[in-house]
Amino acid sequence: MGKKLFLIRHGQTDWNFAHKYQGQCDIPLNKTGISQALSVASQLADENIDGIFSSDLQRAAVTAEKIAQYHQDIELKTMPALREIDFGQWEGLKYQEIEKEYPIHLKKWLENPVEITPPGGESLLELQTRVISQVEEICQENQGNNLVLVTHGGVIRALLTYILHMSVDYYWKIEVVHCAITIVKYYDGEFILSSLNCCSGKL
Repeated sequence: MGKKLFLIRHGQTDWNFAHKYQGQCDIPLNKTGISQALSVASQLADENIDGIFSSDLQRAAVTAEKIAQYHQDIELKTMPALREIDFGQWEGLKYQEIEKEYPIHLKKWLENPVEITPPGGESLLELQTRVISQVEEICQENQGNNLVLVTHGGVIRALLTYILHMSVDYYWKIEVVHCAITIVKYYDGEFILSSLNCCSGKL
């Protein structure tokens, strides 16, 4: 029996608005982000949801809490493995600042983000490996259930490149909108992308 995974990127933060590399810094939602979280929670209110899982970073966890308010019989579970990619020393910086302070390292990373890590951070391959491991474990333990996963743009991109059998270095080619709903169906160990960045209408 198949199921749906509702993949939700957290609401906006001030660092998102300022175009700073956020990574695993625990930045809260701003007013826009809270409004977005309330909106997606309302959209999912009438869905048959069996489980809600979230990154433990507050921008995702608070978004998940808004969704969980409509499904109070379900325990919200937070998981560090669903955190955003670790950008290490680049977190809190804008691209132009990274380009100025780390020009050689940035060039190497742009040429091979799959294997090269930001200083003190992790590579795209490391991100994808931990994400796939956690998501597959969640699916195996919740066979036949509809699940909500509230996480980060990078996590969803890493999962989608895996599902679509794309190299993870195409990660940046997928746009993931704040608090839009991406639906992935899961049948007998196979993931199928059903919809991307759905914001309204029948799910």
